Amino acid sequence: MKKRTKTFIGILAIALCIAAAVLVKNLSSAAEFDTSKAITFEEFSSKNAIDNTTLFIGTYLIYMDSVTDELYTMASASASDSGQFNTYYKSEIAGGAWFDISDAEGIKDISDSATPVPITELNPLWITYVVGKDGTVRDAKSMAITNPFNVPDPYDLYNLPQMEPIRNQYDLLVQDEGAKGESDDYYRTVLLELLSYRYKSSRTDECDQKIDSLFALYNAYLNQDKKDEADIVFELMSRVDAVRRAEVMNWIIGADEDAPGFEGESALDSYTARFTTEAFRKEMFADEDEDEKIPELVIKSAVNDAMGDARSSCNTAYNEYVSKQLIDGDTVLKHAEYLLSSQAIDQASGGVSGQMDRILSKLRFVYNIESGVIEDIDGELNLIETELLPAAQQNYISALSMGEPGEYKAAVSSNYERGVRNQILEDQKTQVNQKRTDLQMMISSKTDRMDARDALEFTNGRIELTNTWRGNIRNDAFKKKASETVDEHIEWLKQHAQSIIDSDSSLKSELDLLKDRKDELLELKQEALDDNDRNKAAKIDTMIAEVDKQIAAKTAELEDAVANGDAAADVTLRGAGTENGANEKLKQKAIEAANNGDRAGALDAINALTENGAADALSQLANALKDENAGAGDGAGDGAGTGEGEGDGADAGEGADGGDSLANELAASAGEAVEKAKEVQKTTGLGTGTEKPSATSGIASLTGNTLDSILADILGGSFDSLDAKGKVIAAAAMNRVGKLGSGIAAQLATTMIMTCRNEGNRYTYAIFEADAAHTYFSAKALGYASGYRYSYSTSKQEATLSSGGKVYRFKVNSNKVTLSGDVTKDMKYKTGFQSDAYIPEDDTAGFFDCKAEYIESTKLAACLPNRWSAKADEIVETCKKAAHAEGVEE
Repeated sequence: MKKRTKTFIGILAIALCIAAAVLVKNLSSAAEFDTSKAITFEEFSSKNAIDNTTLFIGTYLIYMDSVTDELYTMASASASDSGQFNTYYKSEIAGGAWFDISDAEGIKDISDSATPVPITELNPLWITYVVGKDGTVRDAKSMAITNPFNVPDPYDLYNLPQMEPIRNQYDLLVQDEGAKGESDDYYRTVLLELLSYRYKSSRTDECDQKIDSLFALYNAYLNQDKKDEADIVFELMSRVDAVRRAEVMNWIIGADEDAPGFEGESALDSYTARFTTEAFRKEMFADEDEDEKIPELVIKSAVNDAMGDARSSCNTAYNEYVSKQLIDGDTVLKHAEYLLSSQAIDQASGGVSGQMDRILSKLRFVYNIESGVIEDIDGELNLIETELLPAAQQNYISALSMGEPGEYKAAVSSNYERGVRNQILEDQKTQVNQKRTDLQMMISSKTDRMDARDALEFTNGRIELTNTWRGNIRNDAFKKKASETVDEHIEWLKQHAQSIIDSDSSLKSELDLLKDRKDELLELKQEALDDNDRNKAAKIDTMIAEVDKQIAAKTAELEDAVANGDAAADVTLRGAGTENGANEKLKQKAIEAANNGDRAGALDAINALTENGAADALSQLANALKDENAGAGDGAGDGAGTGEGEGDGADAGEGADGGDSLANELAASAGEAVEKAKEVQKTTGLGTGTEKPSATSGIASLTGNTLDSILADILGGSFDSLDAKGKVIAAAAMNRVGKLGSGIAAQLATTMIMTCRNEGNRYTYAIFEADAAHTYFSAKALGYASGYRYSYSTSKQEATLSSGGKVYRFKVNSNKVTLSGDVTKDMKYKTGFQSDAYIPEDDTAGFFDCKAEYIESTKLAACLPNRWSAKADEIVETCKKAAHAEGVEE
């Protein structure tokens, strides 16, 4: 556990939270504050010195550096109980003067420029507990060290806040002199019996012992001035305390009959029955004569209402306590936290020791990694490298090797429809991806603690390592899904590598630097145009043209390197994760495997290309393999190209040597796979092909020059001269014109979106491959397009988009979205994760006024605000008019 930020901003946050309590708890409904357990500020300050930088929260005096999450929660509760909602601060910059910071806005409110609180305002206020510089909690009256987790006593039902409604009704019956009838006596007797009961069990006894040991350990660490260790022990105490309090709540209301310690009917059910069942009343009212008539019970609706209110409060508390308990988690961090916490709790009775120090140090490292804090690089890095990363890697590899689940086999044997069977495989892929996400967090956590160059080398090395895991995938119905998640992990690694490069200019390639230079020139040109300086803009155009030549030359050089199998050049050339780059590598892998006589390796690559819908790459592979083996065949195929069979691809035929050579055999396999790949294109809309609707001859007749001219007229310049916004609008417009039947527009859209991706256009992203049937926004791209601030918590696996007072939180693998004020709404589809969070467009487009544009023939998309999308539609309409003007019917 880490302390709250010890800045004045942190103080203000506390003050505002305390003030907010006024809104949720009316003073008139609070139970009477027990002043016998408190001391006034006037009396306390006359006997004890109060340090500067002390907070007065509720009935707690807490030295600022000793504030912890748990102490803050306790102090907040005391504010509600006592009605003391104002928060005060003894300022170190104003000579120890006290200030009311309930409505403070900054440092000026605790300085000499602000008005101090007169001591007469503080004197009558009550104090129950004091936490000084050493972090020790003391009773304000006796100054004796106190275990705050025993307040209120978890077994004293009368004083539990959750039982306040029932306690109030009992107190009214006692105080009301007119309540002297037999019914009143019966109500008093039953309610007192309930409130006097002290529930205990072997489990609560065990918790009591553990808390006592932890509290002794806590104070021992405070005495050694080891506050970090003490904070962690304090957190562990809260986890154990939650167990015993949850068990008491469960006994009261029976929230979970399967919970440990619950036996039979709940306390509230049992005592409620005393007001409705004659047998209970007879025991109270009847004398020795068993046949005596029992007086009719006068029902008190206020008591019944109080029972219901207490039940609701106890149920809320039960859920809160259960959520605080120490439980094993699905992630390696949560599992490590569970194991280390359990060890510390079990060994607490041994007091401070070297072993305990090591356990708590590792636990602190886990907390830091989980929250993204880098405090002890060597210690945290060692834990990641020796335990967390290897565990996450093994979990992912094991998940990949699971094969098709038994549920799938049962569905097949029962002849369930394809959609049902596929959903079973999708659900299993989701489970595998959870392990992948966990692994990626560990990789990120490691590289965050490394030098950029070392981090890049490590990340690139992981790409090659990940490819070797394909051999762990079983050859069954789940193979395709398992292969997809490996591809997604490699895509994430590429993007992670690129983010490392972007963070350190010394790591950028020559091509990256040239592109950066072009971006700078484009900005300068725009500034010149804004200033109406045409001469300057023209000079900058000349400079841009020169940079374009250098980019073209470097690109050609890298393309040659890629053709020769240089993987590093491929990443540099194509950027992180372009599909063509992945397919090119698979093609080269197949050729290399064939040359080495590795039939299995080559077939794996061919299968992967088929799954990717890479018909063009397979056709090229078939031709390349035939070239490797003279006489490998002359059987020309019928079009292994894109879409409706465009292109001049060739299938492998029977060669003069009868197809005996390995190259000829593999060429035939690649040729046969072409048609399968085209089927994949048709069903998924991915790959290198484009399934086009029937083209109107007018749209199809538009030339590239015409399309370029229309774009320049509407967007204000050629594609290369446009900013990031203009480029995605152009790509979207050409994509839509392409769907109307223009092959040239479709090709332009592909080129444009690839350019956007390679330039790092922030509105462009890789499509979400886990659900090809529906459209998804990349949360990061959506944030840029909509103007919302995007953040992602790897520990919570939650994406947040916020703007002003609007907040949307999306939990990965959940179909719920949490809005401002913690209001939740259901979505039809779940939030996904693929290098960052992916949000289903159908459910959220209305929130952000944006549209996802999936570019045909690629695995890329763009996020456009609706006003940009309207501009793309304007371009489409202009293209239609241009086609009509040429005199060809649409």
